[in-house]
Amino acid sequence: MQGRTLILGSGVIVYLLSWLVPVLADGTALGAGGLPGWEAFRYALAPLWPYKGLTGEGGFSDVLAVASASTNVWFVVSVTLVALRRRERLAYWGLALAWVVDAVWFVSSDRGSLRIGYWLWLAAFVLVAMAAKAGSRRTPTA
Repeated sequence: MQGRTLILGSGVIVYLLSWLVPVLADGTALGAGGLPGWEAFRYALAPLWPYKGLTGEGGFSDVLAVASASTNVWFVVSVTLVALRRRERLAYWGLALAWVVDAVWFVSSDRGSLRIGYWLWLAAFVLVAMAAKAGSRRTPTA
């Protein structure tokens, strides 16, 4: 079980780090070195919650952006479920689906503009899913 806890903790640390480092090459923060994760999150929610004059373009890209931003809520819920050792199978499959939604950015955007924060963010979902999978394999004790 200690390995599972280490994987879960690593996932949380990687996730938090991904919010602070560049996700995309373009951006206004980090000395114009890129868009940090927290700001990318705000831009993704712009269709619902305008940010710096951006309100969305009204199309599939807006749906994708909001869905991708919403996966962050599922990440927090999943970490809680895995930490409490509850519904780990649900957490695992939800994280797998969230990863697929988030991986669409790799397919749909300029891959050269993706920075380390994006990859850390995806890795965090994988790490927590690994912890959830390890927990869901537990055999019940009588």
